Amino acid sequence: MLGIGFGLGRGGGQEVRPTPTPVVLQQVRDLGELHLVQHQYQTVFEMESHKDAPDWTQEVPVLNRLASSIAEGATKNVALVTVTGTVEAGIDLSQAEISQRGNSITVVIPAAKIYPANVDAVLHSQKRGVTWDDRNLALKARREGANRFEKSSREAGILEDARKRAVDQVTRLFDAAGVDSVNVEFKGEKITS
Repeated sequence: MLGIGFGLGRGGGQEVRPTPTPVVLQQVRDLGELHLVQHQYQTVFEMESHKDAPDWTQEVPVLNRLASSIAEGATKNVALVTVTGTVEAGIDLSQAEISQRGNSITVVIPAAKIYPANVDAVLHSQKRGVTWDDRNLALKARREGANRFEKSSREAGILEDARKRAVDQVTRLFDAAGVDSVNVEFKGEKITS
């Protein structure tokens, strides 16, 4: 009997079933966001963190240097990180103002903006500190990656590309509706198409 019971307990896989719970829609919002340009990135870097020496050691420079060295050595966390992500830019069409004179339309839209980067990080070969394990190292790496990607996108002209595409998209929308002349403006700046 014991052999049969033992055999039954060891055989086969386990079935996991989630407990059914209702999904509750909490809010529906009209966004009006028009994402026009997307840059995709990947980078690899070493991420490091450590705790600082206690504040009370700052009053004595020699003690502070010694305490800082000990704190860094005992708490240093290092990992090789692969970060991938996207940066998008566009405009908020819900802020557009439209005026018409005859068959001519003027559309005033807000300046192009960069949306928060969508980033993922994978830690490789993480080395933890002797006295402290930084459990937020991946989060810190995602933030660093997001900052690097957004900076790279700005330098690559993502806002200018979004501006050009916004003018093109808005103009096409009204051209398709049979409007003869469309003027697109950004904060007092006038562009005629």
